[in-house]
Amino acid sequence: MTTSLPIPSAGVYAIENTVNGRIYVGSSVNVEMRMHHRLSFRRGSGSSTSRLILADLKVFGVAAFRLTILQRTYEVSELKSLEQRWADQLGAFEYGYNVRRMESLQLAQAPA
Repeated sequence: MTTSLPIPSAGVYAIENTVNGRIYVGSSVNVEMRMHHRLSFRRGSGSSTSRLILADLKVFGVAAFRLTILQRTYEVSELKSLEQRWADQLGAFEYGYNVRRMESLQLAQAPA
């Protein structure tokens, strides 16, 4: 008898514009919930902090965007480093929708 582990809820996801190739990489402790939130934002019923994605959504339409779970993890403490690794690998800072690297966010949030 084999015991299978539950699928981890934490992970890294991507929102890809299939027309122009731009991509956004994010992470969440509950990737399904985040994906659901992003799907509702795509349908116009939610909100998004990314003006760049919304601008392209208006130009290219909902059908131009694909949501993908890139990686799951049991280690929530690894999320930001995994997100950074995927964003770097996929060019999300240079050619995509990500605007700040993780180090920039950590420095901005560090207490003075």
